[in-house]
Amino acid sequence: MNKTIIKFTSYVSAILLIITCSWTFSPGLKEAKADDYEVVWEDNFDGNSLNRNIWNVEVNGNGGGNQELQFYCDTKDNIDVSNGTLKIRGYKRSYGGKGYTSGRINTQGKAEFRYGKIEARMKLPSFRGSWPAFWMLGGNHKDIGWPRCGEIDIMEAINTEKFTHGALHWFGESSQEDSGGDTSKLVSSDFDRTAWHTYAIEWTENRMNFMVDDQVFFSDTLGGYKGEFRKEQFIILNLAIGGQWPGFSIDDSNFPQTMEIDYVRVSQKNSEKNIITGSGVTEKRPNLIPAETVNRNSLELKNRWSLYFNKTVVQGTGVSNDYSGYTANISYLGITPKAIRAYINGVDYIPGETYKCSFDITSSIDKNLTVKVVGEDAIEDAFLNQNVSVQKGYTYHFSKDVYIDKYYDGRLDFIIEMGGRIAGEYMEPNTSLDLELKNASFLGKVDKSKEAPQPTTPKVTTSSKPTVLPTEETDNSSVKPIETTLPSAKTSTNNSKLINQIKKTKPSIKKAIKKKSAKKIKVTLKKKVAIADGYQVRIYKTKKNAKKNTNALVNKIISKNKVSFSITHKSLKKRKKVFVRVRAYKTIDNSKKFSNWSNYKRINIL
Repeated sequence: MNKTIIKFTSYVSAILLIITCSWTFSPGLKEAKADDYEVVWEDNFDGNSLNRNIWNVEVNGNGGGNQELQFYCDTKDNIDVSNGTLKIRGYKRSYGGKGYTSGRINTQGKAEFRYGKIEARMKLPSFRGSWPAFWMLGGNHKDIGWPRCGEIDIMEAINTEKFTHGALHWFGESSQEDSGGDTSKLVSSDFDRTAWHTYAIEWTENRMNFMVDDQVFFSDTLGGYKGEFRKEQFIILNLAIGGQWPGFSIDDSNFPQTMEIDYVRVSQKNSEKNIITGSGVTEKRPNLIPAETVNRNSLELKNRWSLYFNKTVVQGTGVSNDYSGYTANISYLGITPKAIRAYINGVDYIPGETYKCSFDITSSIDKNLTVKVVGEDAIEDAFLNQNVSVQKGYTYHFSKDVYIDKYYDGRLDFIIEMGGRIAGEYMEPNTSLDLELKNASFLGKVDKSKEAPQPTTPKVTTSSKPTVLPTEETDNSSVKPIETTLPSAKTSTNNSKLINQIKKTKPSIKKAIKKKSAKKIKVTLKKKVAIADGYQVRIYKTKKNAKKNTNALVNKIISKNKVSFSITHKSLKKRKKVFVRVRAYKTIDNSKKFSNWSNYKRINIL
């Protein structure tokens, strides 16, 4: 539902079979198998009021991040349970500065799920400006925000379209990415979304299937950057009115409008069953795998290792054994350190905490490696960058405490570089190498008996989390130092204000120009962001990439706050059509805090 960009979707082709006045699916389409599933959670909306033990009611008019036109209210008119169904109603009423009222409910903190079949039977409104949705967000949404928490759109419908949509949103290499499909080629032209239909996903560790009436219309794998979808998510139901996707022209002639839900149901197989319920309490059943630990200061690695080989300069293969290790077999090592590396993108963490990064590794030769824990800017946000020497035939045990800056809120990556000639070593390019890594972990310190006493400084009411001093056993020689005293309340408050200020700003590009066959682009802003220390600039080769803010051709930091600046890059020389976006940053406690991205602008070629 959180769509600040236009959706780009891929579609699943199907044969339509229309029989009399009803609609059906082609027998050739994949049908989901319901056997092996057992219902583990459901709400059939019996009684006369919403069950507040499992649902939260949202009250706000913030537009859902999409400039929606409604105010979500907690009233019987907007959220009504009666006659065995839930009705979420939208009204043409002025309230809270908005022209419409509606309802939105969620299960956050009360019922959160990982894997299984998640479904709802619903009747949807259809009018210009409608945007009903049945969707999910990561249980860590409050901690790390969107899109890093991941989003699953089980069902969305807009305006009067005679089909529905499904999609995934996640944080990719440097920005939000998405994939999705719709049912337009699956259902017949007389599909009636205002009638009862069942919308669902089948969610496993490695794949997500999107369905309507048990027919799959879109499917996607969950590898790569999609580690968010191996963690718990909570359910959301809402009826939005207007917004960036359906538009802002509303048909006011037939209000109130109703989104009606017969039931919401979660079914899981024995190997999948896990439910995180209120206050992080885990509901356990016999013969089930344990649910994710709720101790947020001790976070296991969730994503599998990936291995990268720059095949233009090295030769080799690798296998990710599981979440804790890998094997690499390299036949041509080359001389470039970063040409071979193993990595886990998107490691869980909490800003301001210290984590123990550890693993065991063996090598077939004497070899230097580089171990990194880095943020989105690998230079500015390098929390660990250390070379280690592994001797042939011996297991090297690596263990290091890593402090994550309390103001950092970006993606965190765990990387091991193992290419040729690291830290001054000399090897012939055709050297072969076998490496095996085991027992990798990234855990918060939980041994309270080893914590040093708290400093005797006044309590700071702006933070409920005490700062812990490093123990004598901790080696912090290569990481950022942990504060030994708490900041003053005034400093903490001022920093919070600055962070909020920069996050609310949005630069605007006046013009961007490039001479033909030149490698330099000049960007001019309409005005400087007053509190900024500098800017981040991204250049894209297609409008699609610029709109989605992904696959940037150039990504550069401008370390001065000025209204005009130039970017030079060899890849720009032959480009006849490129696009640019800019965002400001403010450095606070040695960490960059960024503004919103500007709208994209096409660069004029002179």
